[in-house]
Amino acid sequence: MIFLRPVLRTGGLFCAAILTPKPESTIQTQPSKSVDEKKLKGWDKIYEVFTVDEYGSISPELSTIYQTTFFTAFVGACYGGFMQSRQAYLQFIERNQATSFVDHYEAKKKLQDHVTVNFAKGALRLSWRLALFSGLYVTFVTLASAYRGEPKLIDYVAGGLVSGGLYQVNMGLRGVIVGGTLGTMIGLLAGSLTLAILKFTGASLDEVHQFRYDLYNSRGRHLDEAVSKREMEKLNEALRKRDTAVQEKDV
Repeated sequence: MIFLRPVLRTGGLFCAAILTPKPESTIQTQPSKSVDEKKLKGWDKIYEVFTVDEYGSISPELSTIYQTTFFTAFVGACYGGFMQSRQAYLQFIERNQATSFVDHYEAKKKLQDHVTVNFAKGALRLSWRLALFSGLYVTFVTLASAYRGEPKLIDYVAGGLVSGGLYQVNMGLRGVIVGGTLGTMIGLLAGSLTLAILKFTGASLDEVHQFRYDLYNSRGRHLDEAVSKREMEKLNEALRKRDTAVQEKDV
């Protein structure tokens, strides 16, 4: 029994060390997800994309969709208008070499009218097409990424396929196949590039949406501040002029 005492004492200390609860300071508490985050899956996330907050602001994802759509529409309008107006200018010079005008002012006026009309036609023709394709593409990719919770390459490929097919749906089955194929290639290229950039920078797609959303709001806020400052300067200048006029009148 004398020889068993050290063994029992050591075993008791070992069991006590295991069974004794650790202090609260040494316990590593993992942050638990809230109930709302656990329930927020799939269609709930898609629903959140189209909802507004208590201040009436849209979601960052929806802001990205309409910013991209309007930007591509603007780029398409500029490019289509410039190309069409250049072609119209060359055609007018070629077709009216032997045309007699009253004076050079009439020739310049007709040339300007012809170029302006063709600029508007080219801008309208290309802007709505690019806006339609990019709007469908970005909407599909954004909603698919929101549903999954993270972007996948298949989302970009499927978005290009659907957008390209719908873009050429008025051309029949052959147009749908050609448009879907080109859209798939564009989606594969854009998706690979986007995911590579996200992996290289260590950022997420939600952070990109939030950054663009904050940047857009910051520009609007700075513009409002600049306008308010300008209006205040005009008001102060008007008050100074009035005070000066009153002082001169009193003198």
